[in-house]
Amino acid sequence: MHFQVICATIAFGMGIDKPDVRFVIHYSLPKSVEGFYQEAGRAGRDGLLAHCIMYYTYQDVKRLRRIIEMDQAATFDSKRVHIDNLFRMVQYCENVADCRRSQLLNYFGERDFNREECGNFRGAICDNCVSK
Repeated sequence: MHFQVICATIAFGMGIDKPDVRFVIHYSLPKSVEGFYQEAGRAGRDGLLAHCIMYYTYQDVKRLRRIIEMDQAATFDSKRVHIDNLFRMVQYCENVADCRRSQLLNYFGERDFNREECGNFRGAICDNCVSK
């Protein structure tokens, strides 16, 4: 068996435009839901099954918050926005009841997605819907 693997940082990874990426693995918490969506969207562009896996700890939250708070060029208001974005990401990760797709779509203003549709593509049901 032959596998091709690309390891990328966020800065490099955003330039990856391959249609057949099967896995996106986050080894840390993204700074925002928008960032997570952008990064996760690198997988499955060819319409075939792809997986997004995230590993994170509360240390990630502490580290990212410290970075935000230490930014001397940022205003109080911009820091508040970044911290709010970080905690929205934590809320998404910690929600073990609601459909992940529904959460993301609601975040971006889409309210028409029915949770029952989550498993329509075989093998693509989110972890929360699998666990009911």
